[in-house]
Amino acid sequence: GNHEISSSYFEARFGTDKWYSMNVDNIHYVILDSNTSLASGSTQYNWLHSDLDGVPAATRFTLVFFHHPPYSVGGLADAIALFETHGVDIVFNGHTHLYAKKVSSGIYYFITGGGGAPLYSCPVSDYTPCDSEYEYVRLLLNNNQLELRTYNSSGTLIDTVDLPGV
Repeated sequence: GNHEISSSYFEARFGTDKWYSMNVDNIHYVILDSNTSLASGSTQYNWLHSDLDGVPAATRFTLVFFHHPPYSVGGLADAIALFETHGVDIVFNGHTHLYAKKVSSGIYYFITGGGGAPLYSCPVSDYTPCDSEYEYVRLLLNNNQLELRTYNSSGTLIDTVDLPGV
């Protein structure tokens, strides 16, 4: 996120790779750095394009994580086009301190930024629902379905999404 830029603690704990991917249980996870250019032709964009081209055939879901929400902050149109072209299922973001969900071109976009900092006000343009409360999202791979459950800090369920796998 934007709070870890040039942080020696971050680099000592997690290394210096600002973007990477991994495969676990037939889920392809992509971690990006929205503080570094994702514009067409940039180093990170080229890496992302290559990574998404090489997703294993057995992959059920592709999940992408980065800090700035592309639709509320903007400037990530080239990355969004890659997500759409390559069948990304879900994009998770923070930065905006609340919970919100948007579906665009079959991709779920979640802002899950209600982790402890002072909360922002709703609404967030084109995101429904929008909840200005502390929350967390639980993911469960259940057979061939990905189940997402969002809870507020009191443990009350505030949103549910079930995605059937490929």
